[in-house]
Order: sequence, then structure tokens, then C-alpha cells
Amino acid sequence: MNHLPAGAQTVIRRLLFAFTLLLAVYTGLIAFGEDGYLELREMRAELAEIREINVSVEQENNALYQTVHRLKNDPVYIEHVIRTQLQMNAPGEMIFKFKD
Repeated sequence: MNHLPAGAQTVIRRLLFAFTLLLAVYTGLIAFGEDGYLELREMRAELAEIREINVSVEQENNALYQTVHRLKNDPVYIEHVIRTQLQMNAPGEMIFKFKD
């Protein structure tokens, strides 16, 4: 830049400063602005949490499906449920309840 006149050097320096300042502002907006990088990180963390919840719900749904299937098709399981949850007994059986 030494071969340019002093006025041109000043203009170039000011333009370079303005460009650097503008670049810094845009970088700040990208990082910290609405829908910026920080927001992206938060959304990724939320997505990971939702995926974990989804896996848990899928496992629960599979367990419920298996229970329903057994209740429809497995007489031994049906008898087990009746005996444990409804506290019923078969003919000729007696149920003893003990206090703790």
C-alpha cells in the first residue's frame, strides 16, 4: 500500500475496518442470534431427549401389546392374573391371608 496516495490508503483502511466490523457483527448473529448456533445446540439436546422418551414409550407399548396378546390367547396367564389381581380361587381351594 506504500505506492498509493495517503488519501487512498485511508479509504482502504476504513473500508477494511468496516468490513471487519461487519464480519464480526454477522459472526455474532450467527452464533448468538435467533435461530443461531446456540439455538441449534439446544434443539439438538431436546431432540436427543425426545428420542430417549420415544424409546421408552415404544418399550412400554411393546410390553402392553404382549400383555394384551397373552390375555387373549394364554389361559395360564389369564388364570395367573385372576388369582393375583382379583384374588380369586379355583373351586375347592382356600386362600389364606396373613397379617405382617
